[in-house]
Amino acid sequence: MSKDEPGDVLSARLLALAEQQITLCVDTSQQSDSSQYNGQSEASTFLQLFDSVDVEHRLPLLEADTLVRYRSLLKMRWPLLSTWLEAASNLPLIQHADTAQDKPTLPPDISRLLGSTLHQHFDSACKALSCLIDGSPMDVKPHEQAAMTAFMRVCTERLPSTDRMDRQLSGAIISGLLTELSTLLNHPGESRTDRRITRRRLRAGISDLLDILDVLSLQSTEHVLLYSDDYLDNRREQRARRLLETACKNNSDCTQIRLALARLHARLGNIHRSLPLLQTMLLASPDNVQIRTELASMLLHNLEFGEAIDHFKQSLEQANADQTLQLHRKLELAVELNECEVSAALDDIVPTITLTDEERFSGACDPAKLSLAAKLYQLYGTLVIHNVYSTELIEQCHEEFLNRYRRYFTNRKHSSALQIGDRRFQVSLALSGAFNNPEFYANAFMMPLMKRLLGEQVIIGSTVCATSLPGSRDQHGHKDHRALFTDTPDDEPMALPPVAVTTMIPLVSVNEDNGTTLVKKGSHRLSKRASNRLDYQAPIVPAGSCYLMDLALTHKGQGNRTEQVRPIVNMVYHRSWFVDNKNFRNQPPLQIDSVEYRQIPAEHRHLFDWAIQPGAGVNTPR
Repeated sequence: MSKDEPGDVLSARLLALAEQQITLCVDTSQQSDSSQYNGQSEASTFLQLFDSVDVEHRLPLLEADTLVRYRSLLKMRWPLLSTWLEAASNLPLIQHADTAQDKPTLPPDISRLLGSTLHQHFDSACKALSCLIDGSPMDVKPHEQAAMTAFMRVCTERLPSTDRMDRQLSGAIISGLLTELSTLLNHPGESRTDRRITRRRLRAGISDLLDILDVLSLQSTEHVLLYSDDYLDNRREQRARRLLETACKNNSDCTQIRLALARLHARLGNIHRSLPLLQTMLLASPDNVQIRTELASMLLHNLEFGEAIDHFKQSLEQANADQTLQLHRKLELAVELNECEVSAALDDIVPTITLTDEERFSGACDPAKLSLAAKLYQLYGTLVIHNVYSTELIEQCHEEFLNRYRRYFTNRKHSSALQIGDRRFQVSLALSGAFNNPEFYANAFMMPLMKRLLGEQVIIGSTVCATSLPGSRDQHGHKDHRALFTDTPDDEPMALPPVAVTTMIPLVSVNEDNGTTLVKKGSHRLSKRASNRLDYQAPIVPAGSCYLMDLALTHKGQGNRTEQVRPIVNMVYHRSWFVDNKNFRNQPPLQIDSVEYRQIPAEHRHLFDWAIQPGAGVNTPR
């Protein structure tokens, strides 16, 4: 077989198909209005098949949430779909004929539109349509293009009213695909094997339809931006990326599409692709405030504060009055975070991040602040976070702690408390009352930070309260847990991501008088012997703030030289596979009963699910 034969075969097949279908065309003058093809009606009918109220017999094919997601995607694209289907309305219908060479996989009672089976001769409907549409990203081979041109030529010569035959046949191809998908949804088959095959064909067909709609959307910047955003809303990031990248190739001068692509790269964690794209755009348009501002924001997100500050300042010089307020806020944030990073490196300073009242009230902060918090913690093994809890919540927790555990406020040993030094005790904290509050254990800033440090499957492994009574003496320096995969305290730790983070939440303001916890920043990456050579830092932590410590960080509590009890809640977040087998031999790490567990919102129960399993031994308050 020669190389030219496949092309000749396809051309011959499509020429025969054109002749046959034109021969079987229904005379349009004899068609009633009700029998004529209606593109908008077909689009609406197809969309209704995904309605959640009528999917019982389709559930074995696609889960309910999958059907809803597909409906959402297709509903957004319904106007574009209807427009292209409507373009096929002037094409004639084909009479049924048992002798047809291209028998479609359709029930015999469904009318066919001329050209609606064209896609069956190509790898996909999108490939067939791409032969008719300029700028398609599909790799159309020359012989495929030639074959489609031959089919279109015959139709143009033999049919009346054939203006824009390429557009009409595109609508016909889409119609044929919709008909096949409708058949699969309505007639999935009886046996398990039939349904499995139908499921596979259905997913492939809907994917093919979305590919077609992406190709059609490339003719409009508005559609590209609208549909890429919709893909992101439906967690289809890769489709959004492919659409934007193709649109950029077809229209490399469109600033809005290139900006959208840069933002998407950043969202997908590909900041190394966002920055060069924005820098190239800025070189071409140095006076474009939008591009410069976007680049500055991206640099801020990437914690490159110096360059971000320079670009924000230049943007302010070029911006109009409506843009200056937002730019000033971004510039102030960049300056603030830069100062945080610089001061964190000073010998006597504990790394510190401060939330604004607005950030705490809204439960959201700039991603750059969250990124810097994660970076500083990983680098130093400790971090103070100011203004993360409401003072009202901390006051309620303090009052409840005093009422619940007042019997321990004497210098006597208690079987249900652990002595952790002179006039110091640690008690497992029952998660109830004020402590059973999502702001406390699933704080809107702390949870995203913990997921960034410990992964999406993070859990709360223990919640205890370490209390220093008046007159207590200084502790000795120690690590709560040796670094993983070390056999002795003097083994050098491996460079590993965080495994467990102790969140220390003072129920009163903590200072050097009532006994803050001195820390040696960076000691989590060193052996015990090497840590001894480091100096201590003293975090000052007001009520409503907290400080974080790696389990392998060297630290020691100062003595309490006041007349007041100093309680600090230690809440340890860690990876789900980690078990602290050192610190909880004599008391449970967590106490939560079934009544309190049921009060936890469903979206937060995964934090405590391990604790209510049979045999966990931590679910009964003492």
